Amino acid sequence: MLQIKVENGTAKIFTPYNTTFVTKIKNIGGRRWNAAEKCWTVPESEIETVRAIMMEVFGETDLPDETEKVTVRVTFNKRAVADQDSVVLFGKTIARATGRDSGAKIGDDAVLESGEIYSGGSRAHWCTVVKEGTVIKVRNISRAALALETEYDITVAEVEDAGIDRAALIEEKEKLLARLAEIEKLLG
Repeated sequence: MLQIKVENGTAKIFTPYNTTFVTKIKNIGGRRWNAAEKCWTVPESEIETVRAIMMEVFGETDLPDETEKVTVRVTFNKRAVADQDSVVLFGKTIARATGRDSGAKIGDDAVLESGEIYSGGSRAHWCTVVKEGTVIKVRNISRAALALETEYDITVAEVEDAGIDRAALIEEKEKLLARLAEIEKLLG
């Protein structure tokens, strides 16, 4: 879930962990990591810069949009390895390890259908690994995110997703309410 909350001239940025996002947000002057709230803060004047980074990294922003969300089935044609990082596709964490012996966990909005994810490497140079042939279903991807570059050799097939995704609807509602609050504040 991507969210921006504005308080006293400061914007609090809430996103899933993504190394590329962290690298890019560190290029904004006045940015700080708020460990207590687990969010980045930037001057309110930099909200559009942050939204541009969100679009580049996640394929969407905190603003409610009309972008259609899709579910895809991803097959890893070759082993995918992320050195001291998560395996990320379409701006979403697919698998994440935190050390050589931590094992790997499947990301939010992802379902391991077949195959294996695991941690590996050495203690100092660990990695997250998705085994060749692994199939993972990934939900709530914006069409724009499908166009994001990937370093992995994968095959992507869109999946018909029957039923209501309650979590996605709740997330969309929260975004809408947050945006309405921003509008109210701007209108004074």
